[in-house]
Amino acid sequence: MITVDNTFVSDASVYGAGTTSYSVTNAGDLMIVVVYIQQTTGAGVCTGVKYNGVSFTQYYADLVLQQLKVFYLKNPDIGTYTLEVTLDAGIASNLYRSGGISLLGTHPSNYLGGTASSSFVGSNSTNEITVTVQGLLGIVVDFIFLNKIGAPDATVGSGQTSFIDYFADDNSTVVFARASYEAHTGSDTVMGWTSINTSSTTRQMHYAMEILPAPPFIPTITMI
Repeated sequence: MITVDNTFVSDASVYGAGTTSYSVTNAGDLMIVVVYIQQTTGAGVCTGVKYNGVSFTQYYADLVLQQLKVFYLKNPDIGTYTLEVTLDAGIASNLYRSGGISLLGTHPSNYLGGTASSSFVGSNSTNEITVTVQGLLGIVVDFIFLNKIGAPDATVGSGQTSFIDYFADDNSTVVFARASYEAHTGSDTVMGWTSINTSSTTRQMHYAMEILPAPPFIPTITMI
């Protein structure tokens, strides 16, 4: 069974290129970090994430402007250490923020399951993606990012637990980033949000990933 060890988000929005860091406490065996970028000018991207000096593996990037990137690290150090996020020079003066979740009880090797994503420009009020699960038990984590001139927002779907709630207003463009998780018991899982105050120019990015649990312990019985 997978349990949530901790959730976290950077203390403040940050401008420009370079490396920023913040303290994260971990007692889990898998960390997932998301980086949101408010892309109003330039074409900068996140180039890496580290925890206590160990690099994460990039798992997903929105392919249009790479405003939403997801990274993971298996077996991170237990304790309170620095999480570093690095962006390249092309980021100009855009806002960005990061956050994540640490999980306990994930599979030692086969821990990444089904995924789903969507990326579009439009005013759809219901933003749902369905993850075709690969295990009988597990947890699905999802991330949604709205970017437009106006005041977009999103409310979490039924059964999902929200753990990131990030709002930024800069250069007349408002962004809203959220994240949630939901346990599943073997059925394909719909991760949904209701978008608010969107329009035909709202860019909506949504990504979900399944995490698989460690196999159950089966004791060995020796016959004497």
